[in-house]
Amino acid sequence: MGGRNTGDVSLSQLSEVSAKAEALRENLRKALIDHAPRFEVCVFESLMCLLDNFLQPPASDNFSHSVREDTNYLIERYYLQEVFAALLLLVGEDDLDGVEVAVGSAPHRVASEVPQSAFYVDIHTRRYCRELLLYLCFSRVHKKRRVVRALYPLLLNGSTKQSGEVSQNHISEGLFASSRFKSRKKLVSGILNGIVLSFPDGIRSVIDVLLLDDRVDDSMSVHAAKHIASLFTIKLDHAWLCGDHWKSEKEEQQENEQIVTVRYCKNISLEEQIRALSSQLVAIAVCHAAAPLLAKEKVALPAFLQGKQKLERNLLVKPETLEERLHICLATILNTVSQLPLRSEDETYFKRCYKRFYLYNKYFFTPAFRALTLRTSVNAPNIPAANTSAVVTCEGTSGSGGTSVNAPNIPAANTSAAVTCEGTSGSGGISSNGADEVVKALSRFCALAKGSTLGPSSLALLLALPPVAPGLLELVFVQDSLPPPHRFALQQLLSALWKIEGKYEEMAHIFVRGALSPVRGSVTIDRVSGFVGVDLRTASPTVRRIRGLQELVMSESTPSGLCRGVLLAAAEECQQRAAKGNTSLDDSSNSRCGGTGGSDVGLRPQRRVVNFLYSNTIHDQGEEEVGKEICDRTEEITLVRMVECICLGTSADAVFGAEITLGCVCDVLAVVATISFVCWRWTVLLIPKVFCKDVVTAVFAQHATIADRRKAAEDLLLRGERLFSVLTALHAAVDSSSDDVSAAAEGSLAAAMEASRQYSSNVGSEGRSVDDDHDATGNTVSYSSEDEVRSTYRRLAVEAEKCLETRSTGSLVVHLLALSRMAEDEASKRRNAPSHYSDKLVGAVQPALHVLSRVLAEVDDACAAVAAIKTMVWWALARADSPDSSFIGNLLIYQLSRDVRGRSSKFPLQASVAATPVQLDRMKVRLLDVLLGLCDYDTEGRTLRNIDDYSRQMYGYSLYDLLRELCGPRHSVAVQVAALHLVGHFVIAVAPRVSVELACVLCKDVFRHTPHAMAKAAAAAMLVCISSSLEVFGEGSVEPLLRMADAMRNYRDAAVENTVHEDVIRRHGERIKGLLEEKQFMLPVQEIRES
Repeated sequence: MGGRNTGDVSLSQLSEVSAKAEALRENLRKALIDHAPRFEVCVFESLMCLLDNFLQPPASDNFSHSVREDTNYLIERYYLQEVFAALLLLVGEDDLDGVEVAVGSAPHRVASEVPQSAFYVDIHTRRYCRELLLYLCFSRVHKKRRVVRALYPLLLNGSTKQSGEVSQNHISEGLFASSRFKSRKKLVSGILNGIVLSFPDGIRSVIDVLLLDDRVDDSMSVHAAKHIASLFTIKLDHAWLCGDHWKSEKEEQQENEQIVTVRYCKNISLEEQIRALSSQLVAIAVCHAAAPLLAKEKVALPAFLQGKQKLERNLLVKPETLEERLHICLATILNTVSQLPLRSEDETYFKRCYKRFYLYNKYFFTPAFRALTLRTSVNAPNIPAANTSAVVTCEGTSGSGGTSVNAPNIPAANTSAAVTCEGTSGSGGISSNGADEVVKALSRFCALAKGSTLGPSSLALLLALPPVAPGLLELVFVQDSLPPPHRFALQQLLSALWKIEGKYEEMAHIFVRGALSPVRGSVTIDRVSGFVGVDLRTASPTVRRIRGLQELVMSESTPSGLCRGVLLAAAEECQQRAAKGNTSLDDSSNSRCGGTGGSDVGLRPQRRVVNFLYSNTIHDQGEEEVGKEICDRTEEITLVRMVECICLGTSADAVFGAEITLGCVCDVLAVVATISFVCWRWTVLLIPKVFCKDVVTAVFAQHATIADRRKAAEDLLLRGERLFSVLTALHAAVDSSSDDVSAAAEGSLAAAMEASRQYSSNVGSEGRSVDDDHDATGNTVSYSSEDEVRSTYRRLAVEAEKCLETRSTGSLVVHLLALSRMAEDEASKRRNAPSHYSDKLVGAVQPALHVLSRVLAEVDDACAAVAAIKTMVWWALARADSPDSSFIGNLLIYQLSRDVRGRSSKFPLQASVAATPVQLDRMKVRLLDVLLGLCDYDTEGRTLRNIDDYSRQMYGYSLYDLLRELCGPRHSVAVQVAALHLVGHFVIAVAPRVSVELACVLCKDVFRHTPHAMAKAAAAAMLVCISSSLEVFGEGSVEPLLRMADAMRNYRDAAVENTVHEDVIRRHGERIKGLLEEKQFMLPVQEIRES
């Protein structure tokens, strides 16, 4: 029936079938609409009359065969819904659990010896009708699209009937709305569930009927896509499943394979359901995304619509519109299955959604996009084997880049889902079908990107982009060598990504991390056969992907928003790597002695920046030298050179565009200027052009109201001051030949800031009467601004928490950077005009602090950690958490004292934070960075003293006592080193609360008890920091220092391998003695040897 050619049908045949169908329709009207159940026999006889030709065995003569084919075609095309409605009316209400029905051939009616009723059919007839219904639905005689189109409206309740008339084309929805037909509707839903799960074109049929039909209006397409997406999130409790449902995918796709039996199942596991749905979705994604790959090819319709070519002339909807609907549907489905609720609101519901998301990650994202990850060979074109699991990756790990989690039915409290698109690795060679899989993966991702530009959110796109970013960047690097189909698909994908304007910053961070993340394989191209594969024998050099990112950024088609985002993200990554590489044991004032290695970057006052992060001696390297990565710093140097090339090789308009604010320009330049002399010179040459008087005046003239101009002026002042401080701090790093350009830049920036002050101060009563009021102390309070700040804090905290659950590090960094900038701006404003935070604003900050503590524990990314630390520092300094710093004090002390003291917390804290020892140590080190930031920026020492007072009052011990315990040998070396580094600054910040004698005793204990030479070196550096910073020493402080200095000068380590730390400790002893001698503190030498 499904293969019938729509040729000419005789008028007599059409009239005969129409008359039989009208008779059946009339009997159905009486039985269903008029509630006359005694018409069952009439309905059955009318049905058999209509299906007479269909149920007859095939005739031998051509005429009879033609008549049968015509009849069957007319029934399928126009009257299939009436046939199904009649069969549903006649089936019984038996218990169907475990019932198995053969559908390999048409059922046979069993004759009954019992006298038949004139009104009701017997049990044998009801069973026959059920078997016939299942045969029509599950056999190959009907297209599944026709079956779904006929069955689906029977599930709907429908609207109130205006009259007793029945629609000509179908008997409409609401036919079984009566409560007495509840079992029939359940049977319909079971059949539809079975069709969707059992057939490779089940989902296609649903999409074709609900979304691609000519009768679906454009205004309803989004609603239809959401309705289809709900099928992927609802657990199907019952379904008629085919007996060979679990056969291999290759066998399932064979057209001639006949399904023998169907079985009614009540308990369908979620994994079985998602595996069946995902396999179809993978096929749909690559089919409907396919487009003409070569200009010579003229394909009228996308691949998914090739079957409709014969109907092209009769289509009421353009093929382009149909493909857009498919893109929207795919993006909506993936966004729906990727959506995770907040764990903090309902953990039980979160676990259910997490499991569903994990399974879709395993069965859809993994087989759909794994060819682009460069971490696996592709051995199977569709679903991975049953024992293959997607890898939940904590980004930033070395080696394979992830930790395998096989069956997270109930995730741990701190376990998060992650779209990794990673499958099993093969033999390590080139995948046999890699070329096809690469272009298919590009096509699937292109479909998702295009769908995200048409209305749905970009949630799924941003979740899938991080693992495929390395492959995309390598393909960009070798795009000139790609075969035409692959190059075309890559260009289409990038073009679609550039249309998602609001996500450039997140994409930039994702691409930068994709260029630097470790991978297992590399792209290989066979130009003769047009084969593109992934070779696991050779890992892709990081340099290639960095250069691919550079080519991507410097392309003319790349939007300025992405160029600016990549420039800023790459410069921030350079800062983190420079801080990690420059950490040394010799630097006593700005070193952690190898602790966390730069997680405190950005918290140091800008006055300490005295040199560029990278010298100007980066020599050009040959292609072969770079490809081999002969030294560990090659990728770091290449990243710096990429930043320099973006600065020198692109215009200001290409980087900043026309929509960016002057404040954002300041943010970018303040970071880029610190990288190298080349970047600094580009910055100082650009500033006079950007901040000239005409530009500043034009920018402020764009704001229509006084309030808007004041807000823009305050924003430029805050960011301009930071840029100015960076330029001032870099004076010592620049030779005198550049004084002219430096002075010109600083003069232009100063003039722009002075103009901003005028705009900010020239505000009359008209500007203040709208937004401002005064509190009881006379401080100006902007209520509308505070409401905006509170809502932004809450929104960014929620977005950060969602990113934590999905391990979206790139997006997380963007939200945290925005939060840290906003916290710094608000703290600066409060410092200039002191005022208390309202209870509502405090109520938004406190939950956000819990999220930030999770970031410090769970995220192994330096940029994210720095942004979280800065935010906590600024909020603590501004007392945004609580007026007496009790909240931040409780959070810090409670988390730092875990496994140290068994004291309870005054405030409820999330127990899910830092559930593993590694996470706990990581969080402690970073929380010590928060205290270190307070030591740097709390010039009055008020916040630190508040926290210390709170600890004494609520916990019974001082903050120093807690830090001293963290320096003990039972803690990890990272925690010991971080705590010792902090103690040196803490003693100075809260002096004279902690005496120098206590610091000397601590140092002596460290030398006696800790087995780690690095911790001993950190203890020595701590005393150097105290000796060099304190101007006034208390009585009895000098003698312990001199004794410790003499002991360190003569220090000998028993371990031979610790000679480096031994030399450092001796130098620290010499320095302490020299510092005290300069201050004219002398004492008779007494040797103290290590016991």
